[in-house]
Amino acid sequence: MKVLLENKVIVARIKELACEIDEYYKDKEASFVAVMVMNGALFFGVDLLRMMKLSPMMDTVAVESYRGTKSCGELTFRSTPKISIAGKDILLIDDIFDTGVTFGKLQEYFREQGAKSVKTCCLANKLGVEKHCKMPDWVGFDVENYYIVGYGLDADERYRDLNDICIFK
Repeated sequence: MKVLLENKVIVARIKELACEIDEYYKDKEASFVAVMVMNGALFFGVDLLRMMKLSPMMDTVAVESYRGTKSCGELTFRSTPKISIAGKDILLIDDIFDTGVTFGKLQEYFREQGAKSVKTCCLANKLGVEKHCKMPDWVGFDVENYYIVGYGLDADERYRDLNDICIFK
């Protein structure tokens, strides 16, 4: 595997994102809920939240849109958040913005649950792929249309633990 983004570059960008998100939510901390999309957002989401000055409520949602290493275009819920969503300002955190199916369906789900607002943040935005919803509000990195792994990104549940983001071959 070839390293695409080194850990020090990733960490520096996450610090920048944390500052931007802190600024946006500074007057909404009481209703601010960060929801990580499992399993991919685990490393990124935890690091992002630890670097923030604010202390939002935190929850997770688990969905599937991939079968092996291929996106199937459908979203299946494995678990839903435990925190009541009604009236909350939601920040959805995911590892990668590929086709947008996951973010689009999750935004719809949280609005149906009565969220006051739904914003999105992803570690990587894959370029050169047809998008099915609007771009995330915060993006760590734009990456070419490679299959990437590491820092939470996986290939069939492997390689999430890599410190760098690598091109999977």
